Amino acid sequence: MRRSRLPAGGANVFQKIRAKRSEALDRGQALLDLSIGEPKGAALLSAREAARDAIMSNDEPMHAYQYNDSPAVPNFSPRFVRAHLKASLPEGEVDYLPISGVKPILGLLPLACGCALEELTVATMTKPGYPIPADWCA
Repeated sequence: MRRSRLPAGGANVFQKIRAKRSEALDRGQALLDLSIGEPKGAALLSAREAARDAIMSNDEPMHAYQYNDSPAVPNFSPRFVRAHLKASLPEGEVDYLPISGVKPILGLLPLACGCALEELTVATMTKPGYPIPADWCA
């Protein structure tokens, strides 16, 4: 049976941050809010319209996973890798395979280290710092 490290009825870190922020604002305290990753207000109208058009489209590629060379993101994988590497890679000798999403895939790393078989401490973190699900290795 799966166990969660979050106590029953407990709040996650984002809920705690929001609560502390609300308490400070209620006291009239001025805040410099650096809520990175949590946008304020609605997305740009152009982004919402593009999302609406994509969702309402009957074109199959609009509803499939976006692989390298898909119409929406041509050459995404090599461009992404090159943007994050300091050294260049040889042309034509490297193939780029996208994965299903970095944050969910990070949850597999502790499992690959054997945390399902024995109690281990494994920490994985992306940059800028999105955590993996804490209860994958309960």
